[in-house]
Amino acid sequence: MFLRDDATEAQRKDVEAALRALPGVTEVSFENHDDAYRRMTELFSADPTFVAGVEPEALPESFKVKETDVAAIRKIRDEGTVSKLPGVLKPVFTCLDVEECKRMYSPRPSGSPA
Repeated sequence: MFLRDDATEAQRKDVEAALRALPGVTEVSFENHDDAYRRMTELFSADPTFVAGVEPEALPESFKVKETDVAAIRKIRDEGTVSKLPGVLKPVFTCLDVEECKRMYSPRPSGSPA
């Protein structure tokens, strides 16, 4: 759950509380700008030029949430209750099952003639 740059401490705490109150949530962790930057440099360690011009403040702070139940995650995603809270920039959900991943990441026809 990405937070807006102008999110206040109170908004951040409200978002965290809302996430922790969701059914099936087993873990909620906060990632600040520096943590996000550190993770990005690790992910792209094979191409340090990719992150060379990026400053930690350019990366949004976020919450990472672990759930026990795919149906609960889908409900959170589809209802959008937490994503509408003040201070939330954007929720990010990966695909939740193989079929959903296929729909999201399969090549689509370009529509151009062969």
